[in-house]
Amino acid sequence: MTVRSILDAKGHQVMSVAPGAQLSAAVKLLGERKIGAVLVMEQGRMEGILSERDIVRVLSERGAGALDEPVSAVMTRKVVSCRQSDTVSAIMEMMTTGKFRHLPVVEDGKVVGLISIGDIVKSRVQEYEREQEALRDYIKTIGLYRNKAKNVIALSEKLIADFGGAVPRTRAEIETLPGAGRKTANVVLNMAFGERTMAVDTHVFRVGNRTGLAPGKTPLEVELGLEKVIPTEFMLHAHHWLILHGRYTCLARGPRCEVCLINDLCRWPEKTV
Repeated sequence: MTVRSILDAKGHQVMSVAPGAQLSAAVKLLGERKIGAVLVMEQGRMEGILSERDIVRVLSERGAGALDEPVSAVMTRKVVSCRQSDTVSAIMEMMTTGKFRHLPVVEDGKVVGLISIGDIVKSRVQEYEREQEALRDYIKTIGLYRNKAKNVIALSEKLIADFGGAVPRTRAEIETLPGAGRKTANVVLNMAFGERTMAVDTHVFRVGNRTGLAPGKTPLEVELGLEKVIPTEFMLHAHHWLILHGRYTCLARGPRCEVCLINDLCRWPEKTV
C-alpha cells in the first residue's frame, strides 16, 4: 500500500494558514476542522507546518499571550515530506524515527496532500482486515478458521521480523510464533526438518491409550511414549497415520473395531471384537 492509496481514500484537500496569521486563528481552524496540523503556506510555497504539539509547547513556554503571535513564530520550519509513491511501511518507519505525526505529500514541488499517523494506522488496520478476509476464504473448511487466519498473518510477520523469513529449527523458537504450541512445533520439526518428534492431538492421545502403544495421562506422556516405541524409519508422518486411524477407525464414540487392522493387537478392554 502506498501514500497515493491513502490520499485517494481521504482526499487531497490541504488546510493551510499564512505565516503572518495570528496563532489564535490557526487554533480556531484546527478546532473547527478537527484536525491536528495545518501547513503554513505563502504564495503556494510551503514555509512550515503548525501542529498541536507546536501550540502546546509555545503555550507552556510563553503562556496565553502567545496566541497573539504570528504563526511564523511558532511553526516548525524544517518540514519532512513524502511522495505519493512511498509505501505505508516506509512512512510509518519515517514517522516513528523522526517522532512527528504529520507529513506533507509533495509532487514536482507542489503540495498534493497531508497525511497523519492516524491515517497510516487506519490504512494498516484496513489492510490487515482485508488480508484476514482473503486468507479466511482459503481456509474456511477447517475449524476456527477466523482465529487461525489472524494467527497465520501474525506469525508470518514475526517470521520476517525476528527470523529473517526462515522457519526456526527449535521447538522453543517455533512456540514463540502466534498460534503455535508444542503440537504445532512437533509437526513442523517432523515434517519440515525430519526430526524425531510426535504431535499428539485428541486422536493420537486416544489411540495411544486404547491400543496400549503409549499409555499416558497427559499428551506429553503419550508423546514421549510414542517416540520411544516407534522405529526411526516410521517416525516421519507417524502422527498423521495415528490421527487418521483415530479419526476414521478408532472413533471416540462407536469405534469400528470390526474393520481395525490391529484389533488382534489392541489392548483396549472395551473393544468390540
